[in-house]
Amino acid sequence: MDLQKVPGKKKNNSAVIVIIIIIIIIAIVLAVARARKSVEPTIRFPSINKSGQTPPAEPAPAPERPRIPEEPKDSIGGLVQKLKHRSLAVQLVAAEKLEKIGEPAVPYLIKALKDKNAVMRKNAAEILGTIKDVRAIAPLIALGNDQKLEVRMQAINSLVEIGPAAAEPLAGALKDKNENIRVAAVQALKRIGEPTVEPLIALLKDKDPAVRLEAFQLLVLTKDSRIVEPALFLLKDEDIRLRQNSAYFLGEARERRAVSPLIVLLKDSNRSVQTAGIEALGKIGEPAVQPLVELLKSTDYPFRINVASALGKIGEPAVKPLLVTLMDKDVYLQRGSAEALGKIGEPAVAPLLVFLRKEDPDVRMIAAAALGKTGAPAVEPLLILLKDSDSGTRYSAAAGLGGTNDARAVQPLISALADGNVNVQWAAAWSLGELKDICAVNPLIVKLNNSEPYVRASVAEALGKLKDKNAVEPLLALLNDQNSVVQLYAVHALIRITGQNFGKEQSPWRDWWNKNNAGL
Repeated sequence: MDLQKVPGKKKNNSAVIVIIIIIIIIAIVLAVARARKSVEPTIRFPSINKSGQTPPAEPAPAPERPRIPEEPKDSIGGLVQKLKHRSLAVQLVAAEKLEKIGEPAVPYLIKALKDKNAVMRKNAAEILGTIKDVRAIAPLIALGNDQKLEVRMQAINSLVEIGPAAAEPLAGALKDKNENIRVAAVQALKRIGEPTVEPLIALLKDKDPAVRLEAFQLLVLTKDSRIVEPALFLLKDEDIRLRQNSAYFLGEARERRAVSPLIVLLKDSNRSVQTAGIEALGKIGEPAVQPLVELLKSTDYPFRINVASALGKIGEPAVKPLLVTLMDKDVYLQRGSAEALGKIGEPAVAPLLVFLRKEDPDVRMIAAAALGKTGAPAVEPLLILLKDSDSGTRYSAAAGLGGTNDARAVQPLISALADGNVNVQWAAAWSLGELKDICAVNPLIVKLNNSEPYVRASVAEALGKLKDKNAVEPLLALLNDQNSVVQLYAVHALIRITGQNFGKEQSPWRDWWNKNNAGL
């Protein structure tokens, strides 16, 4: 082809070649640049902004935060940290080392008392008690409000370890607004043994009964005479333990002024408080006798028994007044006096024996009942009187032996069933029923044939108390007795022995007995 005839083609080929060359050059430049970047640091050239000024340089990156060095493991701080280690062995080793360090460790340990970890607080408190540094007193007192009981108890123990030096600050803590701290302070003072009386007396008016109780118990240890007035006041306290404790204290103090308020306690709703009142009146002794004797006529049986118990505790000084009231026309006063004399025991026996020889049968019976309540001390004198020539005396002696609950009386009473006087027989049968000795069953069965109805009735009653099945047949026969009272006593006896009740009709009793006697 004639090139001249195609005018633009040569120019186009030249342009293409130029473009290809430029592309190759660019590729080479880029390859070189990449190769340099891999081996040389990048050099940043400042750019020029539109205003022709160089922009400010980028801020340098912040330096890394320096790490706080850990406490050396055997430094004081390091040892304190080990007090909350999971391993008990590690705790013990650290504690031993801190105890040896002593005073220099105190500030660290005081700080540890506020640690979130209860084990740490307890261990720190214990070590402070061992070191015995007075700087620890106030922080340990504050620990009395700790949520954990074991921490509070350790704080108290540590204050006790510190000793008398802690007494004054603890006395000050008795006025703290926090009741837990007040209780802890009282407990620590009690164990230190240096209580402060006036602050403790003031604490008896605390709204918290636990604080009042701790304070009173500590005051009792002081044996200070100033405690009496507050103790009288506490007999009316709403807290059972305070009424009880104050009663015992006033009894030990033999405080005459306490007699009336202590008598009030004999009607307390709580039995332990009643008992404390009885014990206290017993220890006060003679000054309490007359007020108590006058109360024996009360129709309130439990109260009357408490009064009698208090007189029984007083003992011999109460005997003479009680012998007077024993013969009073008031039946409640008689019974109360008999109860009291019975509780007094041996000192009352000789005076009561005199009454067994009185002409008035009622007097003899009352005295016999009182003697029976004295128990063992009355047995020998009553056995002697059981052989007395006077039938009235024998009768009273037989009746009295029933209350002694002493086996020595059984055989003499069995012999008395054959006494020539029916009253003595009746009393002997009654007493054998009270003593409940099985040896009396057959001798009593024999007496069911006695000619006197009221002796047969007494024997039937005694057999019912003994609950022996050998008495059933004779008692069934007694249902046909001509005396209705004897029949009634026979029914009651059968009910006791069998647990059944078929009334006075003999046939239903016999039917039941024939079917069931083998099972009894």
